[in-house]
Amino acid sequence: MPIIAAEVRRIAALARVELDAEEVEVFRRELQSILDYMGVLDELAIDGAVAPDLESTIRDLRDDLPQPCFSAAQALANSPEHACGLFRVPRMLEADDS
Repeated sequence: MPIIAAEVRRIAALARVELDAEEVEVFRRELQSILDYMGVLDELAIDGAVAPDLESTIRDLRDDLPQPCFSAAQALANSPEHACGLFRVPRMLEADDS
């Protein structure tokens, strides 16, 4: 099933990402490549394949026990910026003035 530019624009809108026409085409090709590879995986013969034993993976996890942790001062000691006992980080999202 081919991916069309309109689908790429719809996905970008859902992610609130603005793409120009060239970027839409780049992402269209990349998404198409991913779907083509998934089609190859669909063709694999998996008759008789054994599912992984996830229970043994869970058994091998350590117990979730309380452990000593850093104090706030220790946690903030190497941060580039902090104020009022909190990490300061750059703003990532613009305010929505709708």
